[in-house]
Amino acid sequence: DDVFINGPATRKGSVCSNLNLLFNGVSALDILHRLGPRVSASVGSACASSKGNRSHVLEAIGLTEKQIISSIRFGFGISNTEKEIIEAGKLIAEVYSDLLE
Repeated sequence: DDVFINGPATRKGSVCSNLNLLFNGVSALDILHRLGPRVSASVGSACASSKGNRSHVLEAIGLTEKQIISSIRFGFGISNTEKEIIEAGKLIAEVYSDLLE
């Protein structure tokens, strides 16, 4: 109940290979550190991820500072399988739950 999609809730108007989620109550960096190399993700926008800047897109859609630092961008490629995505989702949920405790 505390995880939200940042951006359009439908595919219309969104990039199908990106998913940006807001994890209320937890620092996105804490989640990323626990996921380690098992799941590829970023806290920055795709065009600025190498610079370490937070997402200007999230600022533009009106997220607060607190919401931005709790948001993660996940990317999907043509080589990702449904099984990999389900496994990543389970791992992300487990890490998030652990951090909420």
